[in-house]
Amino acid sequence: MGEKVDRLQTVVVEGTKSSFQLVISGVPQGTVLGPILFILYIDDQLDTLVTALGKVFADDTKLIGKIMDQKPTSR
Repeated sequence: MGEKVDRLQTVVVEGTKSSFQLVISGVPQGTVLGPILFILYIDDQLDTLVTALGKVFADDTKLIGKIMDQKPTSR
């Protein structure tokens, strides 16, 4: 097996870059398990939608719905 490699991530929002943070979840790219886990996730993703319509093509998911109220709701 390969050795553990720490993965770091940063994001840019409206030109402002965050500091690098350690990635503590997910599947590293290039693993054999990655595509299998992705298929399992995508396969069930649309079944959980209640108030929106979802469309999937390859690895792209679009959610379509109408926002009725701007107030957050509790579940």
